[in-house]
Amino acid sequence: MKIDVRVEDKIIFVQCILSVPHFRDGYSFALSESMIIDGMECHGKNVEYDSLECQMEFKPPMKKITVKDTAGEIVIRYHGGLMGTFAFLERSLIHFSSYNGWYPCGFDVDQDIEVMFHANDTWEMVHAEYIGEKGMWGKSS
Repeated sequence: MKIDVRVEDKIIFVQCILSVPHFRDGYSFALSESMIIDGMECHGKNVEYDSLECQMEFKPPMKKITVKDTAGEIVIRYHGGLMGTFAFLERSLIHFSSYNGWYPCGFDVDQDIEVMFHANDTWEMVHAEYIGEKGMWGKSS
C-alpha cells in the first residue's frame, strides 16, 4: 500500500494505492468514519463500493468499505478530520497514528505500507527519512 498525505489546516488529504487481489465476495477494509471518499478507481474506471458502520478495538467509529468485482491497483482519494486518541493537528505539531483509522486497515488488508508526507525539512516525521529532492518525508513498513 502506498499512501501520499498532506495536511491543510486541520484536514488530511490522502491518496492511497491499494493492491487488491480478486476476492469472490469482494475486498473489504476499514477507514475512519470521519474520512470522506472523494473517488476510487481501478484501471482508470470508477470503482463502486458499499459502506457500513463498524467498530474496531482502540479506533474511532469506523466504516467497512467493500469493493466487488475489482482486482488490481485501486487508487483511493479521501480527506477528513482525525478522530480518536493521539491526534494533534496544531501549527507546531502534527501527530496521528494507526489508532486514528486514517488509512485502510483490517478485514482483507495485509500489506506493507509506504507513507509519503508532504512537509519541508523544518518538520520531522518520526522514524522516517527526509527526501529533499521531493520536499517530503518517507517511511516504509
